[in-house]
Order: sequence, then C-alpha cells, then structure tokens
Amino acid sequence: MPKLLQDLKSLRSSLILVPGMYYLMLIWSLLAADPENPRTVYYYNEMAFLPLLVLLTVLFFQRELGGSVMEIVATLPLSFAAMLIRKIALVLASAIILHIGWVAIYMQKFTKLETDLYSFPAKRLQWMEASWPQLLLQALPSYLLIIAFVVLLTVMTKKLYAGVAAGMTLWLLEVLSSGKALGRFVLLTKDIPKEIPFLQNRLLLAAAALILLLLAIWSANRRDRWIVHDDGE
Repeated sequence: MPKLLQDLKSLRSSLILVPGMYYLMLIWSLLAADPENPRTVYYYNEMAFLPLLVLLTVLFFQRELGGSVMEIVATLPLSFAAMLIRKIALVLASAIILHIGWVAIYMQKFTKLETDLYSFPAKRLQWMEASWPQLLLQALPSYLLIIAFVVLLTVMTKKLYAGVAAGMTLWLLEVLSSGKALGRFVLLTKDIPKEIPFLQNRLLLAAAALILLLLAIWSANRRDRWIVHDDGE
C-alpha cells in the first residue's frame, strides 16, 4: 500500500494538467455536439484516446524518470519489474476510468454507441451497436502496445520527453499513413487491411506489448545505467 500511495503522488505534479486538459477538450467536444449528429465513436475510442495514454504513461513515470530518483532507487533492493508492472497497471486503471467517463457522456448525449465491431460469425468488422466492454476490448491491444512502447523508450533513454516523442511519433505514423507504415502491427482497427485477419492483428499487438515490457524490465534492471560515476583525477 505505501508504494501504491507513492505512485499516486505523481498525480500531484503540475504535469497532470497536460492529460487533464486534453481529456477535458475531448469531453467538451461531446458536450457541445449536436444531439442529432452523433460524434464518431471510433475517434474517441481509438484515434483520440491513444495520445491520452502516452500522456498518462509519462505522468505516472515522471516521479522516478523525471529526475535523479532512479539513481537512488538503483542502490536499493527494490524490484524494478514490480515497479514497472505496478505503474502500468495504474496507467491502465486510470485509462479505464477515463474511458468509462467519455462513454457515459456519449450515451447520455446520443443514447447509443454505433461503430465498426469485429463479428465472429462474419469474421470481419461490421457496423453495429456496441457495448462499453466491446469497445474497450477491441482497442485494448493497441492501448497496451503504445503504453509499453512509451515505457521502453523512456527507460532506455532515461528521458521523459523521449518517451513522449516516441509515443506521439508512433501515433502519427499510424494516422498519417493509415496504418501502412506499421504493416501487420497497425494500431487502429479501421486501418487493418482486408488481407490481415483482425484477430491476428490484435494478438500480434498484445504479444508485441509483452515483448516491449520485458525489454523495458531488462533495461531497467541494468542498475549500473542509473548510477552516475564521477571520474577521479
């Protein structure tokens, strides 16, 4: 519990204003919308939500990786693997709460969620009414991948801005190329080519996220990287 409370102290940073303002803009765009002209569910569930995950990841990791704290932590008998997994769990928990928030407002405004969902009988995406769990589960692999990618780059470079830049660059590559730049690892469901099975793509993203997390743990566990050595004369 004390470690969890320490992790939550990250929320007291002024850095919370960045994801906070971004999320408020998304919510305002829903509140200000015409009730007779429903907003695109896919936009809020995937395209606009991925940058928020980048910002949330940096927020929860800024306490350790935003200064010289890791140099001290590296000298203590603490598990870096447990720390990374705990913080990623907090990022996901926060993301789920925020996800529930926009879905609740959307339902209040437009009464139902309609978007392209994967149909197991048809084995393809179909336009249909969706539930909240369906929306979350369909996008979850891409959520996990971008979080793990930001964590890995932040740990490897020991710089928060590198993690932000990496996450936003990955998102931009996806958006600007309509997924072509990422091949089989396309993040957004609407960009998955017809020749790539939907489930294969989602499983590849989940597997890639696990591999990136393991690499981040391996990199973090190289404790000598975090300790600054002063060369004597």
